[in-house]
Amino acid sequence: MTLVGLVVYNLAGYNYFMDSNTRLIFKIATPMLLLISTWVIHKTGDIIYRNIAFAFFAVSLGFLVTYFLGRWASLIPGIVLESVEGWAVSKFAEVVPIVATVIVLAIVFGESLKEPYLVGGNLRKSLSLGLAVLPLSFIQYFVMGGLSVNVAGEVLIGWIPWLLLFSFSNAFMEELIFRGLFLKKLIEVFGERGALLQISFGFAIFHAAILPFMGLEMVVVFLIFMFFAGYSWGYVVQQSGSIWGAALAHAIADILFVIVAFGII
Repeated sequence: MTLVGLVVYNLAGYNYFMDSNTRLIFKIATPMLLLISTWVIHKTGDIIYRNIAFAFFAVSLGFLVTYFLGRWASLIPGIVLESVEGWAVSKFAEVVPIVATVIVLAIVFGESLKEPYLVGGNLRKSLSLGLAVLPLSFIQYFVMGGLSVNVAGEVLIGWIPWLLLFSFSNAFMEELIFRGLFLKKLIEVFGERGALLQISFGFAIFHAAILPFMGLEMVVVFLIFMFFAGYSWGYVVQQSGSIWGAALAHAIADILFVIVAFGII
């Protein structure tokens, strides 16, 4: 599971460390191989592993679709991709194709939207638990330099719509392609705690893609926090049967991350 996750998320996904040709090869080859694997596993009658393979296929195909359709932000006149606005618009542009691909394939595959926790569950409990695990995100904020943030109030106010666009787009997408798609499926194989550990480890390693943009020491700290944050968000989903509290907590964590990223001088 871990090896397949590394291929899907780190080689076929956000593979900034590769040249463009190698990146495209992985993005095309991965969903093809996973689709074949799904068919082969289906023939053996192993429903659990077939469903897991298909979920990985859906994510990898989403990454491929967004490679071709999710880069329109750079075509917007006057947009500066290295700004808060640019980050937000770029993130929204890449999230829509991934989310649309995953949801459409899940429906075509015959899954209810209850399967990825998008509907059903206890929404009030989900949101309450999501808020309850927020202190971890604030600890991460301060460890990563929150006390050094130096942003004028009017600038921060101007960032608000872009912070919301970035954070809720990214949070919903990541919660869907990690905990939403895989939590129930992996519980059948590893049990509740084992599934949480598997997904949290994969979620943390996924964020190693930021290594080219941050120092190694800070990336290590960030990945440790991502593991524990992912574990806490998975716990919220497990306990409530809903993805939305985790998405809320994740979005607030992303807001704090962007403020640190752009607010330290």
